[in-house]
Amino acid sequence: MLVQPELALDAYLEALLATVPEADVELDVDVPVLEVETLTAVTEPVTEAVAQIAPIESVESEALAQPDAEGEFHALFFRIGGLTLATPVLGLKRIVDFDFTAMSVTALPNQPSWLLGLVENQGETLGVMHTAELLLGQEKSMRRDFMAEPYRKIIISRQGRYGFACDEVLEMVKLRPEDVRWRANRHGDHRAWLMGTVSERLSVLVDLAELTPIRR
Repeated sequence: MLVQPELALDAYLEALLATVPEADVELDVDVPVLEVETLTAVTEPVTEAVAQIAPIESVESEALAQPDAEGEFHALFFRIGGLTLATPVLGLKRIVDFDFTAMSVTALPNQPSWLLGLVENQGETLGVMHTAELLLGQEKSMRRDFMAEPYRKIIISRQGRYGFACDEVLEMVKLRPEDVRWRANRHGDHRAWLMGTVSERLSVLVDLAELTPIRR
């Protein structure tokens, strides 16, 4: 008996995300505003700035509803390697273009492997997350040489303290509740960031705030 396509996708994504580091998150939230800005590395002195990229199409604030199983919401789709992901626009602030080969990110002493380092954002420091490792675990993420194939974009979280590195920002899409196979009882386990799957787009819906393994 053939497995239904939706269940087959879920099984594939579950296998792909099987080894994930535990995260403990506690973040403040602010009013979401999507912007596009330049980003510079925290170096002494700072000598270069990252090129500005085209802004995402603006969305009315009332449309940025908290995603759940009852209302429509906007999601930003992005790519890391062959994995397509989506995250609610509500949790985002801006997107920046970043060339890790042209600029060095400032590393902290004994920093965890899931933290790429610090960059400067609006005069404040921003922690750049190794998103692939947070999603897939260290062992699976090490299958790719990120020095030879570095990340190209950074998605900055709503509170502006963290950025999530990715390869490509794809598009922003309005999703209906029925477009998502919601993950039940996700809060409280080590994969609370995994909200569900968007079957038609073969993608995982993630909560980036829950993915950040840092407590204030």
